[in-house]
Amino acid sequence: MNNHNLVIYEFDELYKILVEIKKDINLSFEKATKQKLPDLNSKTNCLVFTKKEIPGLNNQIVFNDFPIPIFKLLEKINIEFIKKKFHEQSDITIGNYNFNLDNSIVFGLEREDDQMGFNKDATGRIDSSSHVTSQYFDYQSRITNNIYATFGARFDEHSFAGNEDSHRATIAYVFDNKLTKLKSSYGTGYRFPSLYELFFVWNSRNNCNFGGANCNSVGFKKAENSRSFDLGIEKSISSNLFIDLTYFNIEYEDALEGWVGNMGAGSGSTTQNSPSNTKSQGLELLTRFKLNEIFNFNLNYTYTQTYDGAEYDNPKNTYTGSQMVRVPRNIINLVTNIKMRVLL
Repeated sequence: MNNHNLVIYEFDELYKILVEIKKDINLSFEKATKQKLPDLNSKTNCLVFTKKEIPGLNNQIVFNDFPIPIFKLLEKINIEFIKKKFHEQSDITIGNYNFNLDNSIVFGLEREDDQMGFNKDATGRIDSSSHVTSQYFDYQSRITNNIYATFGARFDEHSFAGNEDSHRATIAYVFDNKLTKLKSSYGTGYRFPSLYELFFVWNSRNNCNFGGANCNSVGFKKAENSRSFDLGIEKSISSNLFIDLTYFNIEYEDALEGWVGNMGAGSGSTTQNSPSNTKSQGLELLTRFKLNEIFNFNLNYTYTQTYDGAEYDNPKNTYTGSQMVRVPRNIINLVTNIKMRVLL
């Protein structure tokens, strides 16, 4: 362990432990009381370990996970000093602008090619293909010690369904010694039609499929678009219990859903862009509980209220409790993890 300066503020248990092992560690530490509190902020090369959070004090670590093995204690102290050193060295000043390693930008290019083949009937095989070219970027920033934000955008060009772009912004506020997080995000998205949705047509009169010569025109299909918003809170109740509660709201336009019939001559059907809005909102609860070093449990519950606008004549101005097909209103699941050590 490097030679660091550790201040123990009104934390007798920790101070006594470090005194006992002082000769075995390369660590400078001292004991502090309320009288020395005003001087602690002026010390930039130290960390203050305390039982309870002290308002207005910099470089403090609230630590109350006692009892704890000695090696775990030393590991935590060392990690905190490494994190402090990283943040100090990550500051990069260019002129009057400070750009540190807590800011990052990711960008790239992609291309996706899809192919599908289908043995139509005795007349032969139908093959179809499409491709998507994409550009994207994502900016991540730690604005302050407690506020984090991201912003990203993506631009896609589909060989059949046209061009689309999407954007997403997130923000999070961490407090209570990083045990609690408030978070929110807003974004837009889209889904291009698959090859099956683009080309499959069935017409019983002409016995055709996959856009054969005898099929009726099915029209242009475009990407379905969405807008989403969520707001949530994460809380570490203790070292063994974690809770995440989130409200979400999603709205779809031009959803690719179901089948449309009555396609002119004969009885035909294909997928379509819905002329109505589809909405979904609800609550999601995630919990993690660590019973001991062997057993831990994840209990999750989701309540979803949906509205399938395709069922109504004036859906854009009407919200009802109509549940979408194959979207359960209530979902609950329990996962048990067992950690086992096998000696061979």
